[in-house]
Amino acid sequence: MPRIDPFFDKQPPLEFKAELEQPMYQKPPADYGSRPIAPGEIDASGLYIASECPDKLLETSFASLETFLRVYRIGGTRFPVTAAVIPAMHPESFRAEISADGVHISGDIEGIRRGFVWLEDELRRAEGPYLTPGITERHAVIRSRITRCFFSPINRPPKFGDELSDDIDYYPDEYLNRLMHDGANGLWIYTRFSDLMESSFVPSWGKNAAPRVEKLNRVIEKCARYGIGVYVFAIEPMSMPAEDFAASPELAGVKTGEKRCICIESEEGRAFLRESGRRLMERAPGLRGFISITFGERPTACSSIYPSRSCPKGVCPAASNGQLLADNVAALRAGMHEISPDCEVISWTYGHRTWSFDDIREYVEKSPMDVMLMQNFDDMGYEEQLGIMRQCVDYWLSYIGPSELFTVTADAARAHGRQMFAKMQVCCSHEIASVPYIPVPGILYKKYAAARAYGVTGVMQCWYFGNYPSMMSKAAGELAFLEKYDDEDAFLESLAAVYWGRSRATQMVRAWKCFEAAYRNYPMNVMFSYYGPMHDSVVWKLALEPKNLKLPRTWQTLDPIDGDRIGEALLQGHTLAEALTLAARMRDGWREGLAAMPDVPQENDGAWEQNSAAQAIGLLLESGRNILEFYHLRDRVGRQDGDVCAMLDRMEALVREEMDNSARMIPLCESDPRLGYHSEGEGYKFFPAKLHDRITSLEILLAEEFPRVRRRMADGLPPLAYYAGEGAGKKYRLAREIDRAVWESVGAASFRGAVNAGVLTLELAAPSPTEWRICPEFQLMWPEPVVQLSRDGDVSLRLGIYAKLYNSLFGKKAEAALSPYRDITPIPGGYRLRIPLDAFGADGTRPMKLRLVAGSTSWCADKDAVDTLGLSEIRPGEYGWLLPPQ
Repeated sequence: MPRIDPFFDKQPPLEFKAELEQPMYQKPPADYGSRPIAPGEIDASGLYIASECPDKLLETSFASLETFLRVYRIGGTRFPVTAAVIPAMHPESFRAEISADGVHISGDIEGIRRGFVWLEDELRRAEGPYLTPGITERHAVIRSRITRCFFSPINRPPKFGDELSDDIDYYPDEYLNRLMHDGANGLWIYTRFSDLMESSFVPSWGKNAAPRVEKLNRVIEKCARYGIGVYVFAIEPMSMPAEDFAASPELAGVKTGEKRCICIESEEGRAFLRESGRRLMERAPGLRGFISITFGERPTACSSIYPSRSCPKGVCPAASNGQLLADNVAALRAGMHEISPDCEVISWTYGHRTWSFDDIREYVEKSPMDVMLMQNFDDMGYEEQLGIMRQCVDYWLSYIGPSELFTVTADAARAHGRQMFAKMQVCCSHEIASVPYIPVPGILYKKYAAARAYGVTGVMQCWYFGNYPSMMSKAAGELAFLEKYDDEDAFLESLAAVYWGRSRATQMVRAWKCFEAAYRNYPMNVMFSYYGPMHDSVVWKLALEPKNLKLPRTWQTLDPIDGDRIGEALLQGHTLAEALTLAARMRDGWREGLAAMPDVPQENDGAWEQNSAAQAIGLLLESGRNILEFYHLRDRVGRQDGDVCAMLDRMEALVREEMDNSARMIPLCESDPRLGYHSEGEGYKFFPAKLHDRITSLEILLAEEFPRVRRRMADGLPPLAYYAGEGAGKKYRLAREIDRAVWESVGAASFRGAVNAGVLTLELAAPSPTEWRICPEFQLMWPEPVVQLSRDGDVSLRLGIYAKLYNSLFGKKAEAALSPYRDITPIPGGYRLRIPLDAFGADGTRPMKLRLVAGSTSWCADKDAVDTLGLSEIRPGEYGWLLPPQ
């Protein structure tokens, strides 16, 4: 059975939900109003709203301002606030005039909402009931700012919860109030067409659709009271199993696995999508928009099969990739705009990282004018770390960007008059998503400045994670109203003052800059963000005696946090020494930031929670670095590279440090229930019970494994049995000469091997032409890229585009990775490969491991193997041993 984390079904309650339901304003900072009025300021004490609420949609904003004045004890009847609705040239624009006579705010409905928030923030910055006379005018330059509920179910494996099919209110009023104050004006809900509507083309659609649609409409109505529109996010038109095409066979397009894509080039296919879009808008007429991943994530229309496809109708090959995708998008939006012409239809090409730039440019040129084009802002970005070019894949906060993938798309959009949106992560990203946010607003400033330079008018601010209402989402909202990005320090000071007051803002900005400098050292390697220890380092169990356990997925809570194959988190993107250097820089820089933070008055909720988050991140970075050092030293101990006794002493000290780090995280979690929660994982990565369990496991490690290893050394044995080839699994003894090697069966095929003078020779043979997959571990627990040997004797990287993405084999690195496998000679029934081991830092004198697959048959079988993203060919149980000659 696949291994499951013992705490997967023992999760603590989501206590942060109660906090989100509490009033946003509960008490003022302890020293609020204690400073004297400054020259040039107006005493605004006695503030009151003198205008009637001009629209029901603004009742929430009027109530929020009244609550603020009451809680901060500055309300009264002396200083009036008036509001007037006027036609606006820009969306969400307002004009605020402050004088000795009061405050007057004018604008459109949503502009007045933003004006009231601005007034509250100005009074918070002032640390007292003081305002500066003058006129302020603002309007939204990022018009669409789309977030998501922090804790609603993701409607995906492993839990499959659907927020539209239960009775839980995921949008309490005070939660929406926080989102409103942070500047969000949209949120997305993931669902499927088949769950929301019936279809005349697919009779199986629409079961239990009515209650889902009813709830969706209730959410739309409730969110509108806070100036927040709702977007349905779906991946449509989703490919379907064969039986779903029975009523409409012309819909069936390219085969993909057990399903068929939707043929949009057929009239029936276009009518199917038009009907779907129309029915969605008829059932939920208040929707602000619709977001679809039109390329990537899942097979949808035939255009989702790239770069070529085998069309059963002979239609697709005649159309270019760009044209096919544009046709899909046009069909998707047609029915929606028939019913709701102002609905924002957003085509998110998440998977464009695999497309050529020319195909992307063609798609942009041919896409409908009234569709918003959205591209990942960071995806496929490149930047040097430690003097070596690195690659960003997927979502990143630590990388500023934009990537060339984004700029190519944005340049084409501008050239052809299309509207450009950016997919970002404004609170946190895959680097660390087990905290509510990473306090690096300077990075956001730089991202938004670049986005505006490329004409971006909308931002999807998060994936399932990265959306807790916080100073980072507040920063994103403020940046959306910034007309000029020419003074980062002034922006940061203004943001800090909202939470800390102007008197402490400069000091807090210094801390933020330290955090930013530290976080920019996060290893730019998608595998480190997917499998590295930074999300849950404080509960990561350690093993001195190798267990050969696969690393856990960072975006789930399903996997045990005890993997020790640390190479899986880096592959060919970084060496362990490089990752350790970068992790030390993060740790040290974060320590500087913590030391620079202002003292935290316990009564100042906003400042207190920022300190809590920063302290927790610091512990994660400390532990993450320690884990890397622990396994770096373990590898050296196993290879007996250096003073083994001294290294064991250091590893023992690291274990004790980790016990302390886990213990220090416990009170933080007890006082701050946001910590440890991962929104995509739908649960906590770490929490007190799990932290205590880790401490116990480390105590056992010290009491049992370290003494055993030292006893082995005293007995004259290698310190780690695994490195001597004593681990579980099949064992093959290499010969010194290939002609003397013994054949080993791989199903009907077979192989034999020899090593001599640092060269590994493998002979692969089969009764009929066979494709082979070669997956070596020349350095134990550090898998090499998977090499494929075709029936014709050609070698290539298995799933080449994924080797680029996950193994970081971009540019010349791909050929460099293949070159050691080029020495191929035909033999009867197969081929002989001669592999120089020095290319991998090996010489053949130590045990190595190999996963070998002939056709679909593995040399070593593992019935419990779990394929995970980027590691689908890395199955530890299917690696056998290659032992050096005796």
